[in-house]
Amino acid sequence: MPSFFQLTSISTARDGISDADCLAIQRKSSIYNSLIDITGLLLFNSRRFVQVLEGREDVVRDLYARISSDPRHHGIVILGEEHVAERQFGQWAMAFDEGNGDSNGDGRNLPKKVDALLDKAGPSTRALFQTSARLYRRQLFLD
Repeated sequence: MPSFFQLTSISTARDGISDADCLAIQRKSSIYNSLIDITGLLLFNSRRFVQVLEGREDVVRDLYARISSDPRHHGIVILGEEHVAERQFGQWAMAFDEGNGDSNGDGRNLPKKVDALLDKAGPSTRALFQTSARLYRRQLFLD
């Protein structure tokens, strides 16, 4: 049975990360991650990046090293590392909430979007991303 390595991390965004920056991250990551067979989830809530990467262990670790050196964030910390029997995340997709897409205009639907994207995720991964979405309600990326 194949095994996938999963690495979860959190970091603090530097001042000045814009929606355009997030879209650029999404576009570049979408292409690159598909080429190296990486899946996962990246949540940006206007203050923190919370991310899980999954794939072959050597590839995940190499990508994490690249991400760690990105100047758009600092204070990166690994929250967990584990092997999983199957991928918990699918192909790259994106759900985006700027606080004005909901009928009430305050981003309350973001936690529901996160729930739908985490249908295969383990309990700790699910709890981490649900909490982040409820606290900040900013932007969500899925890869």
